[in-house]
Amino acid sequence: FITDKKQELRIETFNSKNNTVKFIGIDSVDDAKKLTNRQIFTSKEDTKKQCKLDEKQYFWFDIQNCKIIENDEILGVVTDIQRMPLSDYLQIQTSEELQDKKYSDIFLLPYIDDFIIKVDIEDKIIYVKKAKEILEAS
Repeated sequence: FITDKKQELRIETFNSKNNTVKFIGIDSVDDAKKLTNRQIFTSKEDTKKQCKLDEKQYFWFDIQNCKIIENDEILGVVTDIQRMPLSDYLQIQTSEELQDKKYSDIFLLPYIDDFIIKVDIEDKIIYVKKAKEILEAS
């Protein structure tokens, strides 16, 4: 990882029971305190290489900018993902064509099987059902 202060961090150990990480060279509480409130970053490539996802799980950065299509109609594009207690919601920027027809500029779609038919990360498309009903009610 790289911190927002350009410090390189490498994981020495990871404890999955209490979700703690020990970084190489960070050997004392005082060393660790220096990392408090630091942001850490990694590349998308390293993230994909290191993280194994289950079926129907995707990285948020892969979901963002996907077109939302229902019955061959583009409803919009995913601009963000909202984490809510029961489910994640896709924040969708409504297509200009539908905005011109006075639909809401933005709407939220639950990321659950009731609405999501198929996710095609390669082509950046999410096929949905009943999403236009949510847009109409927005």
